[in-house]
Order: sequence, then structure tokens, then C-alpha cells
Amino acid sequence: MKIIRPLSRHFFALLTMCLMLVSAQVLAAQICSTDMPDEAPDSRYTDNGNGTVTDKYTGLMWKQCVEGATTDGSSNCTGIPSSVNWSSAIQLADSVNNGTGESFGYEDWRLPNFKELASLHRPNCTQPAVNATAFPPTAQALADEYARLISSTHSSSTSTPRYFIFDVYGGDFYHQPGTGGTFVRLVRDARSKLLFLSDQSNVGIESEEDIHTVNSDGSELTRLTGTGEENLEYSWADWSPDGSKIVTFRYDWWSGNHKLLTMNADGSNVTDITNPPTVNSISRQARTRWSPDGTKIAYLVSSDGDLYVMDADGSNKLGLTDQVGKVIALADAAEDSEVFAWSLDSSKIYFMSDLHDVYSVDTDGANITKLNTTPLTQLGDFGYRWSPDRQKIAWLSSGGIKDIYVANIDGTEQIVLYSSTANNISAPAWSPDSSSVAFSELISVPLSMKIKIKDVSSATNPVTSIDIGVSSAAYSLSWSPSGDKIAYIFGGESVGETGADSLYVLDLNTRIAIDVSLSTNSNHVMTFDWR
Repeated sequence: MKIIRPLSRHFFALLTMCLMLVSAQVLAAQICSTDMPDEAPDSRYTDNGNGTVTDKYTGLMWKQCVEGATTDGSSNCTGIPSSVNWSSAIQLADSVNNGTGESFGYEDWRLPNFKELASLHRPNCTQPAVNATAFPPTAQALADEYARLISSTHSSSTSTPRYFIFDVYGGDFYHQPGTGGTFVRLVRDARSKLLFLSDQSNVGIESEEDIHTVNSDGSELTRLTGTGEENLEYSWADWSPDGSKIVTFRYDWWSGNHKLLTMNADGSNVTDITNPPTVNSISRQARTRWSPDGTKIAYLVSSDGDLYVMDADGSNKLGLTDQVGKVIALADAAEDSEVFAWSLDSSKIYFMSDLHDVYSVDTDGANITKLNTTPLTQLGDFGYRWSPDRQKIAWLSSGGIKDIYVANIDGTEQIVLYSSTANNISAPAWSPDSSSVAFSELISVPLSMKIKIKDVSSATNPVTSIDIGVSSAAYSLSWSPSGDKIAYIFGGESVGETGADSLYVLDLNTRIAIDVSLSTNSNHVMTFDWR
């Protein structure tokens, strides 16, 4: 009689390993559609050959593998990824910078914010929904139901903060309590880039207002528009979330028509997305804004005061505030004010009414809702900004004494964060993590212009003060996505001098500011945007 022996434990172990390998091969088969443009092709990333890649669009350097996994020397990730909660994610970044884990010689790795994490999204692909060559997944990361990357951006509440998450497997975005079940992909600011409008003549043929880009260290100053366009003038420009495209308004002096355009980050592939074919009286003070998921564009038209939204290709245009007989009028689009802002999940837009009340509206025009139950004290048309987590608003008071206020967007918990009797004080600018605001203040005795930073949690918090000189006033402050730099326009005319409005970048670590726009006395920077 033939005896059948029971299978050994070694056999089952070997079988399990084989099944895992087969599973890994199946899971690694990324699904990509050819019906959609590829926004994250291999050519977008530079493989640095050491386990990191640099995104040419955003200038960010990423670790190829999530924490817990390691590179095997051939651009593959092996090992078991670390599933962590939010506080552990922060500790992971700190430990890598302190010598534990793969740092690749850098000491400034950090948890990415939501905008940076969203820039990895490859909309035409799933399983994973990122570039799988630049970011090779491990088998467990894909097989695990928690194939989610956590960001540093959170939505504050009275109970538990909810952190914004990117589902790498399916390409979805959502938020959840930072209690666990998430992975960490660290990033560092290899090179920040600025997009700005200026009439500067030292970067090519002089024209009215043209679009330029420059790195935050002043290198690679590039003029994108202007050559052969003496009759054309651009107003406002905004990066797409992944930094690959720009949306802008263009005015033709000869025809009198405005156009809404998109172009690649290098100025190529200019596309007219105006719907209808021309738009009159575009507000020069209102910003076009790309939705965080990159699928829609919102903008303001001054001729009718309406807020519009359309798909990024120009289709499906809708007037959001022109519903039911235009019941809500928007606030004037004054300088240094954000009349509207997208929600982080791209489902709605927040805006300020002409009575200085805060509203939200869905992107299909439904559910126009007044949010503030308490009036916003001394809020005027100038100098208010939405916090990046969309939980608060900060503004410069409209009264004689210039106070900086902070409140929840429903009007509760209003505080005077800072009071000033200075002749010149700028609108507040939010830090990327929504914890602090920065503003400039012209001190008369002794005469000096300072940039000040203050935590918004309490009016009694100390103020950090950085001296940036006495020759000009600083305004339109904006924090870099990485949080280590502040850009601002430095203009002599606002303090009685004649001179340029130059774009400066202040390094918060060295406290050194440099002119990155190289403006001359006859040229002026009007607006700018970080990526």
C-alpha cells in the first residue's frame, strides 16, 4: 500500500512565498488609460540613482520607497512598509533626519502637505495611481487595504483632527483621523519655483505685463510670454496642482477681448479655453484658481461680479453665484484679498459676499450656504486670506488702527492677534500648516521694515520679527509650500519713493532675502504664485 505523507510546513511556506510572488506580479500590473493625457510620464521625473527622484514640474525631491521599505539598487522597493499614525509619521521624518533610516545625505526630509502629495497623482492610471517607474510599489503596499499616504495637512475640529490622505492604489483623496493605517512617503524642497507677472524689460522684449518663472534662489529666470506679443497683456496666473500647467487671463489691446488660457509650465502648448469665445471685463484683482484635484478652474468676472467654474478644458462652464436670480453678490476683488478659495476635496468653493459674510457653494451651483453666524469684525474689502486647511480666516482690519484678526470661518473664536499703529502693515499670509501667519510692518522709530510671524492659537503668543531693510514696503506675502521661505513684493512707491516693485524671497532659516525678479526702476512685479 502506498503511503501518502502529509505535506510539510516547509512545503506550505514555499507555496505561500510563490503565491505572494505571483500576487505581487499581478498587483504590479498598473492599469493606464490611453484616452486621457498622461500628466505624470516617466520624462517628468529624474532618477537620481540613489533611491530618490526629482519632479521636474514641482522641483520636489521624493524618496522612491515609502518608509519601512528600501531600494534594492535597481529602482525597486523591497521590505515591509511601516503602517503608522500621524504622530508616528512626524517622528519617522525626524528620525530619518537624525540618522536613523535612509536619508541619502540630506537632513531636511519632511511629511508632504496635501498639495504636494496630490502632485503625485497620475489620473490616467490606477493600481497604482502614480508613476510606477518613479515610485515602484511593494507587494504588501498594494495588497494591503491601507495603501494610503498621509499628508501633514489636517482639518481642525473640536474633537479629533482629520488628516488628508491619498489612496495610491485607486487614486482617491479623502480625510480621516490620523490614528493609523497609513504609509509615509517623505519629500524635501529640492527647488521651489515661482510664477509671476511683470513688465520687466531686462528679460526680453518689453511689453505690458508678461509671465515669468524663476527658482526661489533666483536661478533660471525665464520669460514665458511677450516675444512678438506687443499688443497682449496678461493678468493673473496660477499653477495647476501638479505644477505642469498654468492658467491665465490675456487681454488683447487691439480687439479689446479677454481670453482664458492654459499653457504648459514652460510656456508651450497655449490653449484657449474661453467659454464663450470671449470674456469681457475680467477682474484684474481676482485670481483664477485651479481645483486641488486639477479637474476644474474657478475665476471671477468683474463685469457681472459672478464666480464661475468650468472643467480644466473649458467645458461645462457654470456661474456659481448667478443662481436663483443672483441672490448673493461677491465682495469687491481688492488687492491682497482672496475673494474665493477651493475646498481641499474640490467639491465646493468658499467665497466672501459684498456684506463680508462667508459662504460655500457646491461646484454644480447647489447648496449656497452662509457659514458665519457671527459678523467678522472690521473686515473690509482689503487683506483677508483663507487658511490652507479652510478652517479659519485671517484679515487686516479696515479701521484706523490696523489690527490683524483671526477667526473660524463660521465667525466664532474671533481674536485680535496683533495690533499695530504703524503707517504700513500688510495683509496676513498663512503658513502651509495653518498654524501661523506672517505680515510686514513698517516701523517708524527706528525706521525699518520687518516681517513678523505669529502663531494664531493665542493673542499672547510671542512674535518673531525679521528685519528686511528700510527702503521699501513689503506686501502680498506668501509662504512657500515647504514653509521655509516667504516671498513678497518689495515696492518703493508705497513709501513715497520711485522705484520698482521687485519679487523677493526670504529664507526663514538664514533670514536672508534676495531679489529673484531682477527688476529695474522702470519695471514692476504685479502678482506671483508658488509651486
